[in-house]
Amino acid sequence: LNLRSSDLAESFKGAFERQKFTKYKTQKVLELSQATTQGFEANVLKYLKHQSGRIANPWFKPMIFLPGKSAGDPWHCLPLCEENLPIHLQERASHVLKRTQKVCGNAVVVGSEEYANAEEGAYTC
Repeated sequence: LNLRSSDLAESFKGAFERQKFTKYKTQKVLELSQATTQGFEANVLKYLKHQSGRIANPWFKPMIFLPGKSAGDPWHCLPLCEENLPIHLQERASHVLKRTQKVCGNAVVVGSEEYANAEEGAYTC
């Protein structure tokens, strides 16, 4: 999970730390810890650099949530691939990956930034 503030992270941890999975027959409890890589951009670039080639079907990749076109619009749930990122992050990813091949879809405009995604492939959240 990429929680957008430290207050939200603390609240999440307070709600779920040491909880048991009651639907399963196990004695394990949930233990939460801070990830080594912090922030959406850093995690996206790390995934694209090290893991993105392992999964060919984009709908089996991790999912990202992007805001709708205007305030109050539903968010879109898309597979994590270079083409579904905001343009500024696509450019950073291309430099890090040293490639320009696209594998997930066609560009569309969402909000004030252009995202690439096949419109019929986006889930509304």
